[in-house]
Amino acid sequence: MIAFIRSKPKTGTAHPAPAFGPLAKKEMAEVSYVSSAVLAQRHGKAWPPDAGPEHQLARYMVRATCAECHEMNLRGGTPYPGAAPRPDLRIAASYDLGDFQHMLRTGIAPGNRKLGLMGEMARGRYGGLSDTKIAAIHAYLKAVAIRTPDRA
Repeated sequence: MIAFIRSKPKTGTAHPAPAFGPLAKKEMAEVSYVSSAVLAQRHGKAWPPDAGPEHQLARYMVRATCAECHEMNLRGGTPYPGAAPRPDLRIAASYDLGDFQHMLRTGIAPGNRKLGLMGEMARGRYGGLSDTKIAAIHAYLKAVAIRTPDRA
């Protein structure tokens, strides 16, 4: 397939190479920033916790979206020195479904807490998810919290 694609003439708009600001350059120099390609290599075939066959679609969605910041084990933590800590996603078990839906669509958690980076992610990445998919993710995270409650 790659050979076929390469055999086709280049068309479309040429885009400039990415430009990195001073903070990104500093993180790269300190090796605290890694590309998504490096993350994919690190994670390999890893998956978030299994919560049973009824949660496979939600587990897939969480792997594709949440694990980027909250790690494959969904425990969160500080991804690199100086970064804001990411919470353990088992916290979602304490949200009722309505609060969870509101948080994923608006970036505002119960108690009217604004969530910074998660707020941006929620509005940009999760705002378009259907109620059914959000409910599935919520049910999965609750099941994970029940099956693996302790930091092990």
